[in-house]
Amino acid sequence: MNKKNLGAISVIICFSFFLCGCSLNIVPVSHTNEYIVTALGFDCQEEILKVTAETLIVSTEQASEQANTKIFFAEAEKIPAAMEKISEKATQSLEMSHCAVAIIGESVTPHYMKEICDYFYKTQGLTLSAFFVATENAEKLLSQKAVSSVAVGYDIVSILEKQGNHSGTKFKNRYFEIEAARKSKTCTFALPLIKTEGEDIIYNGAVVYSNLKSALTLKDEQLFFYALANDIQGKGTVFLNGKEIKINSAYTSYKTKKEGQKVKITANISIDTKQNDILTSKTVENEIKKLFLLSQQTKIDILKIGDLLYHREKSFFTENKDFYEKVEYSVNINEE
Repeated sequence: MNKKNLGAISVIICFSFFLCGCSLNIVPVSHTNEYIVTALGFDCQEEILKVTAETLIVSTEQASEQANTKIFFAEAEKIPAAMEKISEKATQSLEMSHCAVAIIGESVTPHYMKEICDYFYKTQGLTLSAFFVATENAEKLLSQKAVSSVAVGYDIVSILEKQGNHSGTKFKNRYFEIEAARKSKTCTFALPLIKTEGEDIIYNGAVVYSNLKSALTLKDEQLFFYALANDIQGKGTVFLNGKEIKINSAYTSYKTKKEGQKVKITANISIDTKQNDILTSKTVENEIKKLFLLSQQTKIDILKIGDLLYHREKSFFTENKDFYEKVEYSVNINEE
């Protein structure tokens, strides 16, 4: 068949479509979206766990399209079951490798705190360096509008970085650090407390967890002395008695000595307190001793003395369940 005949046939076919009133429908190719989990929130209601997943919706076919966030909720007795429900709502599997933060609501029980930690350990794709933070209600926090980035989860990470750089307090709240604390003898750790204030998301202190249970909230001055005693305070700016105090350096080490039925523990704290009439050596000593007394009263190992005794005075630790009653605690300040 020559080219002239082929062209004629094509014209006839097209003309026939018009004569019979037929039309050619072109079905547009649908865009494929990828749901990237940026944060996971956890709350409890009686024996049910509520999981909130913040997802970033990214088009894998049109890179020019702006990414949007979408929040999914699901309730179940187990986290995998809740996540399966969320995947069904998203109509596809979720990309977990960019989950930056786990948000723990105050209603989360020790049982579910353990399950959350186990889930982060076992789930493929979840990073071991994800941050853990505490809040009053995780669903409410993730329902806020992102301010400085594309997602609330990433806003929280930015808040943590700014807080650490400004105050000098370096929380050990990445998952692998929480896991290490969880497997320690006294299982005590602190999570930064993130709250909502109107449309803003703010850092508002820290929550101390004991045996995976939210046990104590620390704010302002008390939090600074906690950080100092636990050697997570570095160079930064803190507020004491309403005044801004610059810390040029801070370092804490512990010395133990067994005497009879007791163990003497000395906290050696090196801190720059010169030219400062507020953060005096006596103030530091008194405030950290208050934390020791609080630990005795509440049975919460705020100063992580249990871990110290286990590694340095193991027999004493093993024989004395209420070791705080047989510990003499003192603070030695080395001014720099």
